[in-house]
Amino acid sequence: MITFRMKKEMKARYRGVTITIENWSGFTGDSKWNGYIYIPKDKVSISIDRWQDEIPWHGGTTYYQEHTSGVVQVGNDYMHDMDSPEDTDHRRVACDLIRAVDWIMDESGYYIDAPDKPEDCSWDFVVDDKLQKDEDYD
Repeated sequence: MITFRMKKEMKARYRGVTITIENWSGFTGDSKWNGYIYIPKDKVSISIDRWQDEIPWHGGTTYYQEHTSGVVQVGNDYMHDMDSPEDTDHRRVACDLIRAVDWIMDESGYYIDAPDKPEDCSWDFVVDDKLQKDEDYD
């Protein structure tokens, strides 16, 4: 049997950094979430060990790749034994990504002003499926 999974991806910019949320859905109703940050390597002075061990997001860093473009892609997932798909949605993943970007900027000295935000991350996230242009996020 061959099982296909559909992937939905959401992109945003936060403090000048591209963040993406991916949702992988199977035809059996299961749902898996990933979050990624794309940040220029030359702007970050944090060692790879710290990227992998200390970023304060759910489950720790589970993905790290240095692209030839000079961008580092770092990510996490919500597929651990303790995770429940019913407890995860794009808001939870987005809050983790926002906290991670804040931590990276605070620790590395790469700083772009943060917008005003509530402490509990109760943002009003908007998913606009009519936006098709990716130029602003590359």
